Order: sequence, then structure tokens, then C-alpha cells
Amino acid sequence: MKDFSRLGIRVKDGVMTLNGRPYHGVGVNFFPALSLCLDRVVYGDTRTDVEDYIRKLSEAGIPCMRVMFGVFYGEYVHLWAEKEKRAKYHEACDLLVSLAEKYRIGIIASLFWNVNAFCDYVGDELDLIADPESRSTKLRLEYVSDIVGRYRFSPAIWAWEIGNELNLACEMTDTEFTTSKGERNPFLTEYLTGYYKIIGRAVREIDPYRMLTGGDAAPRTNSMALYRSRGTVTEPENSREDNRAALMWYTPAPLDTVSVHYPELRLMKEYSELAKELKIALYVGEFHGKLFVNPLDALSPDESPEEKAEQDSWNEMLDTYMKCGIGLVTQWCYGSYSQGRNVDPASLELGADGGIVQNLYIRDGINRANSFYQKNGMADTAAYWSDNL
Repeated sequence: MKDFSRLGIRVKDGVMTLNGRPYHGVGVNFFPALSLCLDRVVYGDTRTDVEDYIRKLSEAGIPCMRVMFGVFYGEYVHLWAEKEKRAKYHEACDLLVSLAEKYRIGIIASLFWNVNAFCDYVGDELDLIADPESRSTKLRLEYVSDIVGRYRFSPAIWAWEIGNELNLACEMTDTEFTTSKGERNPFLTEYLTGYYKIIGRAVREIDPYRMLTGGDAAPRTNSMALYRSRGTVTEPENSREDNRAALMWYTPAPLDTVSVHYPELRLMKEYSELAKELKIALYVGEFHGKLFVNPLDALSPDESPEEKAEQDSWNEMLDTYMKCGIGLVTQWCYGSYSQGRNVDPASLELGADGGIVQNLYIRDGINRANSFYQKNGMADTAAYWSDNL
């Protein structure tokens, strides 16, 4: 079998490497990239030129993109699950991966962005995600075998991610969640941990090498109180040891990287220290500044207090991540997706204007960070691509 052990980001003792060298980088979320490919291949929709979007990312110096590598809603799972349709699904995935290779942009592939999709498709309740014999689990394992097996040899795949922010559902009592036994209990952390173990092991059976993460948000600052009370008690705020436990919940073996979206900056140093103690990598999968609509920086910070607040908050975030030594960060979000699309219509609050990162200060800030990493020998992406394509 072809050796793919040097492909993508690897994690050892909490340190990310690319091509055998320590790696630090800042990329973007291109959430709908695969959906746009599915629109083109399955429905013949050419209103959005996905290649143009990816080309402009490359021209902007963006090294990698986090992508929903699946479908969001259960009603679209048939595009892959029905065998007679799978060739078209593969064609769309092939298109995305080939474009990433062509323009030398790594993919953080999020396999099950919406955990409900496969449950809805087969009629499972959500607690069955931790049951290895449930119909939804068996279907997910087939998806892992198919997709991870198909693309493990591509240098464009930098990391595998299981989902997106599932931890925010844990111990919440206001979600109207009903178990498979008909009980009105909250979705529990133990379901999440069990689910990650099942999917993580399936990924590792096929790809023992690449970075593997759950895709979670930062722990709720009271996650331990919620955990102990099953959602009925909201205080006190987490201690350092509570945060350590939370990071462990979200990164059971064989996962090697904990994801934190929108972490409170006051806790970043603590998260970074805890990750090092646990010998896991830390990935900030989503962040953005204060939301102020000002495409292409039409108003300068001197002209607009709102724009100044947005830019100041964004720069403070990125500077904090860099000072804490975070290996990988991806900005939310690049790419627009109108309500009129065929597959998983979604409207992103931050998008693109003509395929360019909406706010130029974001593009410039990402370039500043990546240039720093490159100059200091922490991001030799050029060598990676020349060695592996």
C-alpha cells in the first residue's frame, strides 16, 4: 500500500507537524465548499464558481480551509447513502479535493458537521450516537470507511474532524431532547465522549496519522456544574481542574487535538497550558471579531467606532492565539451561500464579496501571522506541497 504517513498535519505529544516539521498556521472556514461542488455536480448549478473561490483563497495566501465534508440536513444524506447516487457524490468530493490540490490549500475535513443528519435519515434518537449497533452509527461508520479511505492518499487532506460544537448541547435542559427510551433527559457529555471514541477509532483504523479532533466549541465556563447536576445547576464557574476535565471529555483517545471555538481570551493561556499537560494539540476552529457589516473596509476605524471595535477585537484574538502558541487557527467565515441553493441552504453572517475575504484587515492579519510563522521556520508549506504532489 502507498505510504501516506507524511501527508497532512500530524500530532505527537501535543505538537503539530507538517512534513515532519513543527507547524503553525492561520486559515479560514469555507463551510459550504463541498455543498457548492454538490450543487454543480448533482444539480448542474453553476451560479457560483467554486474554483474561483478557492483560487482567490490561494492568491490571498490562505494555507488551509475548514470544510463541512458532508451534508448538513438529514434530507440530503440520500445523496451519499443511496448506492446509485454515490458516484455523483464522489464526483463532487473529488472536485473539491482536486481543486485543493491544484491551488495547494489544505482541508480540515469535518465529517459530520450536524450530528442530527444521519439520525434523522434513519429515524434514530440522538443518544444512539454512542451505541455502536445503532443504525445511524453503522451508517456513519460506512461513511468514514468510504470517505477517509478514498482521500487518505491526498496531500490536500490535512486533518479529520468529527463534527461541530456538539459539546454545546451537553447537559442543556431546554433542547426538548428525548432519548431512545422516550425519556426527557438532556443530551449528556457521556454520549459525546462515547460517540467520539466510536468515530475516532473508525478513522484511526484507516488513517493512523493525521490530526483528529472533535470540532467542539470552547467548554462552557460552567460545564462541570452542568455535568454534575445534569443541567439543573449552573454554578460555580469552572476551576482549572474542571477545564482540564472538560478538555479530556472532548478528546478521548484516539483523538489527539482538542477544538475550542470562540474561546474567552482570559482562558486561552489556561487552555494552552492544559493541552500541553495532556499532550494534546489545541485548535481554534472558529473565531471572528465583533460583527459589524462593513464590506471591504469601506469605513476606516477612524471614521467608524464600530469598525475600530471590530478590528481591535479581531486583532486581540489573533495576537492572543499567537502568544499562546496555538498550532492551528481558522477564521469564520469565507464564502457566501444564498438561500436559493439546492443542497443545505445556509446563510453565513460573514461571507465574501466577489470571492475575496470580506474584510481586508482579516486577510492582511492572516497574512501577517502566516508570514511570521514562515520566516521563523514554523510553516514550510511550500516544501510540503513540492514534496507530496
